[in-house]
Amino acid sequence: MELGIYDDRGGVQPPESFAIEYWENGRWQRVEQEVRRPAHPAGSQWNEARFQSVKSDRVRIVFRHRLPAKSGVTEVMGWVR
Repeated sequence: MELGIYDDRGGVQPPESFAIEYWENGRWQRVEQEVRRPAHPAGSQWNEARFQSVKSDRVRIVFRHRLPAKSGVTEVMGWVR
């Protein structure tokens, strides 16, 4: 998965962190064996997250904002096998 994280160097900045989750058995689960490049969320560039394959019809990204700023995403790309 790739995230285009927005950074206006003001009210919208890269998040402190984010979690990728998928829906399974009626609840949200975190993806496993995740590897990120870069290791910490960075703005104005692609942030890559690779993880063990999951089978689900729902995926979400949960952000922890870098307060007082908010987090913004310009694009999300995911691949289906």
